Amino acid sequence: MLGAAVLVSLRTFRMLLLLCTNSLILKSSGDGSISSFQPITALMGDDVILPCGLKNPTDVSSKTVVWTKPSLDPLFIHVYQSGRLVHQVQHPSYRYRTTLFEDQLLNGNVSLKLLRVKISDAGTYVCSIQLMEMKASVLLIVGAASSPVIDLANFDGDDGRWVLRCQSSGWRPQPELSWLDSEGHVLPAGPTQTLRGPGDLYSVNSTATVGKKNGNRFTCRVQQKHINQMRETHVQLQAHPNTSSDYTWLWVLCAVSAVLILLIICVAIKMIINYYTRRDQRPETRDLDRKTETEKCQRFLFSE
Repeated sequence: MLGAAVLVSLRTFRMLLLLCTNSLILKSSGDGSISSFQPITALMGDDVILPCGLKNPTDVSSKTVVWTKPSLDPLFIHVYQSGRLVHQVQHPSYRYRTTLFEDQLLNGNVSLKLLRVKISDAGTYVCSIQLMEMKASVLLIVGAASSPVIDLANFDGDDGRWVLRCQSSGWRPQPELSWLDSEGHVLPAGPTQTLRGPGDLYSVNSTATVGKKNGNRFTCRVQQKHINQMRETHVQLQAHPNTSSDYTWLWVLCAVSAVLILLIICVAIKMIINYYTRRDQRPETRDLDRKTETEKCQRFLFSE
């Protein structure tokens, strides 16, 4: 058992020695046999491909392919040797998150797929093919973005102005915040407050005071040009409650209500009058009245 452990240690040492020796050779080669690439931008949590490959298609499936990140210790991100990934030298933060396109090694494609990108993954990566004196580097820019939220901070009833607040959390790098009116014009607003929180993520918030002249639809826009990300949220406000038009409608509503109440009272009074009128005109009531009149006449005649 001890002999097996020593054997593994010797193999690891030989591999490290080979990698370090070839790294020195690659630094002085610079023959440009591997294609160069523009910076790659990815959002936190996404999967990204770091491109790297030979200009002339060549089978490298039997070669040792090494991906490193010079700013780390250990610097090895992915080491492909003898048809498998060498876990012993891989940086712990990249474990189970890297893979090569093994079916593309026949064409000289040694691109690296990085899963579930983190903010800390940002930086320069170097790919190399050992014993071929070939290497290239690619810059990975990692960003984060989130949609803003708008709420009502205050309402000034005297001036008829709304005070709106917009805030957005979870940005990287630091974003810019702006307010737009319904026609897309930038609105004057208070200074943007920025807070750098856990994970080097930024939160921004700002307030804007708007009135009737600005319309009733407003947009809060948060953007980061370096990662080409923009998020917007819109809000539709109701008419300002202290405008003259609102008071006009209020007076009209009161007048209509008063008229309806008067009509109801009149109808009720008329119904009561009609009820007693019909009651007095019933036959039994009329007979009783005639009988009373007859008795009065008889008493008058016999009294004579």
